[in-house]
Amino acid sequence: MPPLPNFCNAEAYEQFLQCTENIESNDGLLGGAIAISRHFLDSSRCESVAWNLSSYSDQVLERVSGRSNDAKLAHLHDVLFDEAGFAGNTANYYSIENSLLPVVLESRVGIPITLALVYKIVAEEVGLQVEGINSPGHFLARVRLSDSDSMLVDPFQGGRILTESEALELVSGVSQHDPADAKQLLPMCTHRQWLARILNNLHVVLLNESRFDDVSAMRELLVALLET
Repeated sequence: MPPLPNFCNAEAYEQFLQCTENIESNDGLLGGAIAISRHFLDSSRCESVAWNLSSYSDQVLERVSGRSNDAKLAHLHDVLFDEAGFAGNTANYYSIENSLLPVVLESRVGIPITLALVYKIVAEEVGLQVEGINSPGHFLARVRLSDSDSMLVDPFQGGRILTESEALELVSGVSQHDPADAKQLLPMCTHRQWLARILNNLHVVLLNESRFDDVSAMRELLVALLET
């Protein structure tokens, strides 16, 4: 087991370690994101995250009369994007708050990876299957509607549904990668990779702000994630 932290909030660190034991479950992914946030926020702001997410899934389920995934998807987008107004924080993209899930739920703005996390948790609570897409420069989500049918979604752009060519154009434009290789630019993201990318995003922002103790705290969490 990794040693106790020198820089990370001890309770956040312990919670994070517990989540890594079940990392590829939604509980592990969500708990890990909450633990990261707990380093920066009062614990009371983190305790209601799961309840807040479930409140959105409850709203979707109240409107779905059958088992159609298309209907679930339509109501999911109505609730999250048309009514709640989740969208990208284009005015203050590099704020650390965009990586903190409790703050994103309060403000309803964030960066692609945290908005995709909200999308995945709510969608899977209503019975949809969602994968994170670990695209360089711009995180996306893929909804599996059936064994042969899926669609790419950009929660940062208010739930915009993308064709593969549109997604490749978007990602290649952001990252300056060659759009020819879809597998390279649109890879499925494991939960471990998801949390690592949140930590790396925070590392970059905190380093730019010269918050060196917090940078070290994110490194401690990343080491714990990679070693467990």
